[in-house]
Amino acid sequence: MNCIHIRKCFGRRYKIVYDECYEAEYGKCARKSDPWHQVLLCQRGHISPWGDDELGACTDKNGATANKLRKLPFVRVVQDGDDGVNVVFAIEHFAEVAKLLKPRRRRQLTDEQRREAAERLRKHRYQKNASVHSLARQIIFSARPCEPQPRGDLGTSPG
Repeated sequence: MNCIHIRKCFGRRYKIVYDECYEAEYGKCARKSDPWHQVLLCQRGHISPWGDDELGACTDKNGATANKLRKLPFVRVVQDGDDGVNVVFAIEHFAEVAKLLKPRRRRQLTDEQRREAAERLRKHRYQKNASVHSLARQIIFSARPCEPQPRGDLGTSPG
């Protein structure tokens, strides 16, 4: 069964993260792109894939947002609890659900902001013969094996 790839659909505009299960399934340093574990973070919950053409929305608590979500004609309530509601909806209705849950947006830089940042960070770029790197190379390659230093007479004591 395939699912909606949230990062491809909404990743340029909204913040997408992996859920807690991703690390348990693939390991701490995994770099596998698994759309089933992608979550779109929102101020009032989150949105995740549910199937081929459906998304799931979960609220963080029961309240006005959960009540408004329940009343939408195009949603199907799959779990209703004391701590929130989980609903399923077609991807065509993403805008209406997003208006309620308020997805977290990615930072969007204007061309001017991007140029200013590039200019400001230019002096921190990697340089092939940077003084720190050449100093480190000198220290590493000039190191000699340790030679034992004479310690004097350790075994004798006056008296």
